[in-house]
Amino acid sequence: MNIKSGQISSVLMGLNKIGNLDMPVKISYWFARTASKLQPEVEVFEKRRMALLKKYSKVDAKGELILDKKDQAQLTDEDGFKEEYITIADEDIEIKMNAISVEDLGEVNINPAIITMLLPLFKEEEDKKK
Repeated sequence: MNIKSGQISSVLMGLNKIGNLDMPVKISYWFARTASKLQPEVEVFEKRRMALLKKYSKVDAKGELILDKKDQAQLTDEDGFKEEYITIADEDIEIKMNAISVEDLGEVNINPAIITMLLPLFKEEEDKKK
């Protein structure tokens, strides 16, 4: 399965949010394995994102980000940052997992906001009207 690197953090947050739901063992196991495979990819993406922030923001003598009053990095080249960020966020990451189908979830109730976070994990559903 391929997921855009920029989606991985959101997918992992969605998996963490459903972690306390009661669901069949097979589905619980699938979600837990998927989360464990995504975590290292999130860490790689975050390191790359932080390197971009340091490259395009004000830093102190130690190379640490200088934050504003809202604890945000002070970008010195917003366009450069956005361009490189979009490039890394759009990279495909291959995760050795099979996609899941909506039918696999059975009667598990997951709210639409979390489903939206998890969409990259689902098999493409064909239009059943055809």
